[in-house]
Amino acid sequence: MTIDITTALAEIANRPAASWRVLLARKFPDDPALVHQALVWLHANKAPDDTPDDSPGRYQLGVMLDGGATAAVWQAHDPQARSQRRDQAVPDRAIAVTRGDPCRGARRV
Repeated sequence: MTIDITTALAEIANRPAASWRVLLARKFPDDPALVHQALVWLHANKAPDDTPDDSPGRYQLGVMLDGGATAAVWQAHDPQARSQRRDQAVPDRAIAVTRGDPCRGARRV
């Protein structure tokens, strides 16, 4: 049986994000790598209204990597961070943002 991945992801994207992992595992039971990659894609393409109104502290939020009932993990850039070497870029960070109060709930993970 051939599954059209694009169609499957479009259908799953319309469901609550909390159910995505289970739905993907059912749809692709023999391919855990595909399930993981699909979760990343779904979170990266989530509607912009899911982004907290205020970036937590000094961080600029990028892509939401994962989310749960109490917090979400976001790719974040720290524009104040400086590299030890001038020729080396400062890597982005992953931060957890607590639901309900994004400014006070941020912490580096």
